[in-house]
Amino acid sequence: MTPTEKGRAVVAEIFTPLAREEAEYLRGLGPDTLGEVVAFLRFASRRQQDRAARLATGD
Repeated sequence: MTPTEKGRAVVAEIFTPLAREEAEYLRGLGPDTLGEVVAFLRFASRRQQDRAARLATGD
């Protein structure tokens, strides 16, 4: 499947405002809080990757 210009425009319309709002929110957090957010995202990402690998092998 190849993305079309219309598809790209729809994605941009949906996700650009979200990215801006999220960036604004994150700018208001202190370094300690941001560190905790990063730690959680890394943890969650590893768990999702591990689960996907188990599902792929039928485990």
